[in-house]
Amino acid sequence: ANDPNEARGVEMTAGQILARGRDKVRDELASEPEVQAAVLDAIGRVYRSLAEYDSAQASLEAAREIREQSLGTDHPDYARSLTLLGELARRRGDLDEAIRLNTEALALNVRHHGAWSEEVALSLSNLGVARHDAGDNEATDSLYRQSLAIREDLLEPDDPALATTLNNIGSLLNDEAEYDSAAAVYGRVLEIRLAKLGEDHLETAIAYNNLATTHELAGHFQRADSLYRRSLDIRRKLLDERHPDVSAEAVPLYEEIIAIRRESPQEAFALAIPLNNVGQAYVRLERYEDAVVAFRESYELLLTELDDDHPTLTYPLSGMAAALSGMGDVEAAEAAYRTALDIRVKAYDGAHPSVAFTMDQLGTLYAEEGRSAEAEPLLEDALALRRELLEPDHPEIANSLQGLALLRLNQGRPEDAEPLLREGLEIRLAKMEPGSVEIATIRAALGRSLTQLDRVDEAEPLLTEAYEALEAALGAEAATTRRSAGFLRDLYERQGDEERAARYAALAR
Repeated sequence: ANDPNEARGVEMTAGQILARGRDKVRDELASEPEVQAAVLDAIGRVYRSLAEYDSAQASLEAAREIREQSLGTDHPDYARSLTLLGELARRRGDLDEAIRLNTEALALNVRHHGAWSEEVALSLSNLGVARHDAGDNEATDSLYRQSLAIREDLLEPDDPALATTLNNIGSLLNDEAEYDSAAAVYGRVLEIRLAKLGEDHLETAIAYNNLATTHELAGHFQRADSLYRRSLDIRRKLLDERHPDVSAEAVPLYEEIIAIRRESPQEAFALAIPLNNVGQAYVRLERYEDAVVAFRESYELLLTELDDDHPTLTYPLSGMAAALSGMGDVEAAEAAYRTALDIRVKAYDGAHPSVAFTMDQLGTLYAEEGRSAEAEPLLEDALALRRELLEPDHPEIANSLQGLALLRLNQGRPEDAEPLLREGLEIRLAKMEPGSVEIATIRAALGRSLTQLDRVDEAEPLLTEAYEALEAALGAEAATTRRSAGFLRDLYERQGDEERAARYAALAR
């Protein structure tokens, strides 16, 4: 393509070059079907890397047809076609087809290469990924462990194929809330990819991203932030800005990601995930109607690929419930939380951080509605489960402490709320940025409890600092900010300071 006689003054894109190459392969290699199929495989893999899945499908399917005609369906090269098509089907979200193709490829590879071979390890790994996406964690674990045993025996310790299986195991460990084990596995993946591929490679960017996600889930936010940034820097360097793998932070950039992925349609997951993420950001900003729209689209996209009891569906469901609660639609919020909780309890036998999360959210909803008898067991169970499953300083424990403290305040028990809030505040101060909304809201709750205990001198600086942080982060009109102003109004009324009480009453309106 760089030859002036070929380009003829026209600058060609990678896609145009590939299309020209594919046409030449079909015409000029027709008499050499095995070579023709191998080159079509290569072209298909590049199309897949560019997220041009329709073109990838066409090239890989053409290679499969050539092999079927020239070699038959009982041949190791035919298994290679099935493997590539199976991986593409998974990326497109067609999990039934991915499982079928990888199962067929596994049987062929066992027959032609033997049960203890790299080809079989690859098939086991790929089938495990498809099973994992389908929510079958028990089968997934067995497949990954078999693949790892073969690869650790046959390959060098720094082989990239070994890193692939380890990466898959890390993802499963994250799902099962085994964050320390997952971090160790992902750390090994990163070491292998840095040694073999270097810093400037997309697989290295993925390794940074996966390790960051694990640290985020474990509550190690500063470590996660630096790793996410390294991953993003690599992707921005290597990819066109419109490529769907370029992800970023905050609402405008989430919206940009969604726009990119709408321009380059792929499997449902590619659009559903950033829609869920932007929905979460909208909830934090109290843009509840926008959040509901984003969550609903995310949920409906996932339903096109997943069974209606798949745990992945609970992410937009829980987010939608939070947004509906913020809008005041308590009945709809309760129904969404209940559905999410039922799915998670069934999927994880009741013992998973996501179960505690939904219990806590539903309990908090009940507490805010004054339904203490329904709220109390949920909030207490959520806290107990989080203490059992998570590190003592995990931010989700602070969430439970705050939710249970809210209930105690509503029950007129500020003396019981205070120690819960102090423990939660200590966790958040250690884990989060000083001006964060999370720190401000728990400060406000602690100030409220101290006000109710008539310790207004301690309460005033907490409430003032909380109000200023919330006003800066969310604006004066946000419901959370106005609620914080109401706490200051109550404090100044207790002090008999009518002027300042009136000022904050106006802000709390």
